This record gives sequence, structure tokens and C-alpha cells, in this order.
Amino acid sequence: MSIEEIFQTLDTMLADNKIDKIESYLLQCREQAKETDDYGIYIAIANEMLNFYKSTMQYRKAFDVAEDVLLLMEELQMEDTEQFATMLLNTATVYQSGGLVKESYPYYRRALLIYESVTKRFTQEELEQVAMYYSMALTGVGEACYHMGEYEEALQYYEKALGIVKKFFGENQTYALVCDNCATVCAALQDMQKQQYYKNLSDTFVQN
Repeated sequence: MSIEEIFQTLDTMLADNKIDKIESYLLQCREQAKETDDYGIYIAIANEMLNFYKSTMQYRKAFDVAEDVLLLMEELQMEDTEQFATMLLNTATVYQSGGLVKESYPYYRRALLIYESVTKRFTQEELEQVAMYYSMALTGVGEACYHMGEYEEALQYYEKALGIVKKFFGENQTYALVCDNCATVCAALQDMQKQQYYKNLSDTFVQN
């Protein structure tokens, strides 16, 4: 079965509100992919399982799936690829969604290092394709640093994310949200002038 057919079946299940059937279906498809050594499909299914477990708040299962697929990708020597960084990013968001923000840090950080490495050789068009993920990794590291009380580092990552968002997407809703994050960190640093600066940037987007 192709990955397109799997996604089509999942879409049908969702449309028919057969949420209780999705987990068993994904497990079955993953087992088939494992038996046939179809690693591409195995990884894609693992990513779908991560999203499903996160949306249904089954975080322990999501963590297990994440560790399994990351180990496989390392065995396949994919640990320096954009695909591995994306899986790290997805794993980090699961930990963050589960309230384990500090635990998300190493995954965000490793993803960020990979993105910083691969983007050095990317064309402008290729950069545009990964800019969203790159900014997500920066924001994720910033969020983790904030929760660990490392406010200056958090602000640095947030500001870098802000630059990426503005460059590739303009002053959109994500830009305003990162401005809010910057303002929050500045408040923790007791830099009220800079806090007001970022708050004004965010408010300007909301007013427009």
C-alpha cells in the first residue's frame, strides 16, 4: 500500500468520524512497512502517529513512537538531514504540548543545529521551503530557555526567529506572536522599554 493510499484512508476515517479506528489502522500499516523494509512509509506513518497521539493527548505513546523512529533514522544515517530535523521538531512539539517544555529543549536544539547546517548550502527557493520549520526550531529553543530561566538566551532565539518570519512571511500573525514572546522575556529581564517596543509591534499588527 502506498503512502497516498494510507493518507486517503485516514482522511476517509476522519470524515466518517471513525477516530477509534485510526490507531489500530496506523499500527497495522506501520507493521506492514516494517515487514517489507519500506522505511520511507514507516517514517511517514510514525509522523502521523505522533500527530494522532498528540491530538488525543496520549503523550506516553507519542514519546515511544518518537524515540523508535528517531533511532531508526539514526541507524539509516539520516541524522544530519532535513527530514531528521523535522522529526526532531515534531517530537519537541509533542513534549511541549504535554507540558514538558524543558524536556523539549534537546530536540528543538538538535533540530536547530541541523537546520543551521543545511541552510548554509540552500538556494533562496530552498530556504523559503524550510523557513517555517527553521523559525519554529528557533522559537522552540527560545520557549525552553525562557522556562529554564535563561531569559537573555531566550530573547536571542526569539529575535532571530522574528527576523526569519519577517523576511520570508512578512509581519503576519506568527510575527505578532513572536513579538509577544519577546515582550514577555523583556519583562522578565525588567527591560520595560524594550518590552513596550515589542508590545507596540504586536499591537500594530492586531490593529491592522
